[in-house]
Amino acid sequence: MTETQGRLARLVDLYTRGVIDGPSAKKDIAEATAKRKALEARLAAQEEPEVVELHPATLERYFETIDTLIWKLTDLNPQFDRELVETLHKIIARITVFPATDHGVTIEVTGWLQSLIGVVPGHAGGSDGSGGGT
Repeated sequence: MTETQGRLARLVDLYTRGVIDGPSAKKDIAEATAKRKALEARLAAQEEPEVVELHPATLERYFETIDTLIWKLTDLNPQFDRELVETLHKIIARITVFPATDHGVTIEVTGWLQSLIGVVPGHAGGSDGSGGGT
């Protein structure tokens, strides 16, 4: 939406300053205006996102787990660390590996908090697909 509004503003500015003119300029402005209106209608038609409230103790436990993980990772012992594994299990709900089109793999990490509130990675409000879970 911001990109479309910016394009429209630039076109109108160029037109009013006389830098562009004629049927082509009017057509570009009309197309940008139509695109902006279509995007505004689409935004207006969207439902309000569902608000998920978490109990303060749940959030506190989650933040404590993250603090523990940070502490364990900064003081990493080369030997197997059961507490580190248990801490990771507390924040990672699921790891899914998909075959990728380039013969590699795509790894999707779903965090415990994501799974609790029902956020699906790659969808509205979810992960950007970078593999970083919550």
